[in-house]
Amino acid sequence: MLIVLLGPPGAGKGTQGAILQERYNLLRISTGDLVREEIAKRSELGRSIQQIVESGKFPSDEIIINMVSQKLRSEAKGWIFDGVPRTRIQAEMLDILLTQINEKINAVIELKVDEKKLEDRISSRYACARCGHLYSKYVKPQREGLCDGCGSRNFIRRADDSVETLKTRLSVYHEKTEPLIEFYKKKGIFHEVDGMAEVEDVTRQIEEIINALQRNKGLERKSMISVDF
Repeated sequence: MLIVLLGPPGAGKGTQGAILQERYNLLRISTGDLVREEIAKRSELGRSIQQIVESGKFPSDEIIINMVSQKLRSEAKGWIFDGVPRTRIQAEMLDILLTQINEKINAVIELKVDEKKLEDRISSRYACARCGHLYSKYVKPQREGLCDGCGSRNFIRRADDSVETLKTRLSVYHEKTEPLIEFYKKKGIFHEVDGMAEVEDVTRQIEEIINALQRNKGLERKSMISVDF
């Protein structure tokens, strides 16, 4: 099964992706992590990407899809994609990649949110310095001071988690990513959930959609894609 999570930055896609990854035993491929790994290498590409990200913009479609393609071809299991597709071009390129490995997207789920409340989410967000797991005043570690993902005690504020960057990314989202809603509606695979609900309730809504797909189509719990900003 392949599920795409859509929504603006701060909608909670990363949080839901991490929860569903554990519950459905999936591999998560995060384009955000791929980008940060490249930046950490201090490569020429990494330095270029860092300038793009810190300005509140996104790497080009070609950069993103090439990184995702390399990861896809190196892993033979099911996935959670985190950060793709963001544009119509990426969506079309992703369809081509999935066709090549005999996969397809079964459902696209949008996390509907109140954008006026996203500033509060973003301004309180922080991440594990080791694995990149995201937290905020709404989503805290289960054990205080310890990352749920890797147990690290080292947390950081990401440079791109600011109100100014959020406004820039919201503008990009409305221009580039929001049209994907109609793109996937035409394919008959679009759903939406209340992204402003409590984390557990959002998870429940998503799982109801996944379980319905499994009952109606006999799909395996295999792959999931989330779009995170």
